[in-house]
Order: sequence, then C-alpha cells, then structure tokens
Amino acid sequence: MITDTLYTARFAANDTIVRADGGVLTCPIYRAGALVAPTASGSTCTVYNPSNLEVASGSVTVTGSIATYTLASEDVSDQQFGDGWVIGWDLVIAGKTHRFRNAASLVYRQLYPVVTDADLFAVESSLNPTQPSGQQPITRSADFQGKLDEAWKQIHERIQMRGRRPWLSMEPSAFRAVHRNLALGLIFEDLSSRNNGAWAEKAARYMKAYERAWNDLQWTETSTDGFPNHRRQSAGGGGFWLGGRQ
Repeated sequence: MITDTLYTARFAANDTIVRADGGVLTCPIYRAGALVAPTASGSTCTVYNPSNLEVASGSVTVTGSIATYTLASEDVSDQQFGDGWVIGWDLVIAGKTHRFRNAASLVYRQLYPVVTDADLFAVESSLNPTQPSGQQPITRSADFQGKLDEAWKQIHERIQMRGRRPWLSMEPSAFRAVHRNLALGLIFEDLSSRNNGAWAEKAARYMKAYERAWNDLQWTETSTDGFPNHRRQSAGGGGFWLGGRQ
C-alpha cells in the first residue's frame, strides 16, 4: 500500500554470486538516512534461478542492523552461469512484512578494482594527508575510500546498462584510468560544493578525462567458465559487441 512506510533497500547494483563460493547476500534497509534493522524472526531470503525456480531459501540473520543470508556454494554448484537470477527478501519491520527484490547473476568471478588512495595521490599530491613539513592537505579527509567505492559502483552500473558483464573481464587494470579519473572528479565536485567554487574547474577537467578514458576503454573478456575467449569488449562508441554476444 502506498500509505505504508516507504523503506529504501540500498542495492548499489545487481547481486553477483560466484558459483564456486556462494556468498553472503545483504539487504540494507534505510529510512530517514538511518539503517533500519528488520526482525530476524520471520524474515527470510529466497534465491531464484532464471527459470524462477527456488534454489535456496532460509531465515536471515541481522548483523549490524543489516539483513544477511549466506548462500552455500552447493546450492548453486549445478546451475548455469548467467543473468536473470532474483534475490527475494521478505523482511519483518515494525511487525509488518516488506518484500524487496534485486536482480542477480551467477558468475565465475568478481571483478575487483585496482585503484587506491596512492593512485590518487600520485596525480594529486595535495590530497595526501601526509604532507611535507609546513604544508597542509587541501582536505581533512584521512582517506578517499568512499569516493573510490562510489566511482566503482557507477562504473559497474554504466557497463551493465550497456549490456556488458564487467565480471567477465580478464583485465581489471583496464579499468584503472576510468576509475581514477571518476573518483578524482567526484572528490573535487564535493570540495567545490562544500568549500568554494575554486575546485569546480578541476572537477570538470577530471570528468572530461573520465569520459575520454571511458570511450577508449576495452578489455579482454573470458567465457563464463573462466578461460579467455580472446574477444575484446568496448565500453564506448556505439555500444556494439565484438564477436557476438553471450
């Protein structure tokens, strides 16, 4: 009912399940900017394959106010890699069951980033909290992991919206330039809005660099079983698939 309290299930992207590992699934719920802890009793998680068949289901645990469900590798060991999976959460909040859903994919591997604070400091030393004697960093932030994480989520989302599958990439280093430039763009956009407009030009410059890197972005893809298929994917341009789409 629209009159019910509206909660936000903060799914940053589609879930990816590594078939060999299973994994821990989470459903963070928010209201008014704060985590809302569901009641563990009566709250469940159900995993459906692309044929809408239930492959796993069980009660959730609540850890740090977040609903959590552990999917065992044996639950999906005989399933085919691919998209079209659904993770269903039936969570009891304030005595009422709320049903949240997120799309998922069964994959061979996760794609991890290669950019960290040191890569940001290599091009913007003024961000480094450890400055030479007599100099001050331009921000009090001790690290920029939040911006790095947000940039990585946006990159994943953009790739998936173009029909790509980032977890099939064999070259995590191919994403280095887009990740670094977007993170720096987000950092300086934030600085320009919080302090003054002096950083707006620099933010715009990094956003343009991000777009250029995006248009040049290509990577070697693997087949779903983890072996290279010697096909390169392109993130920019007209959005075509090289060698056909899986």
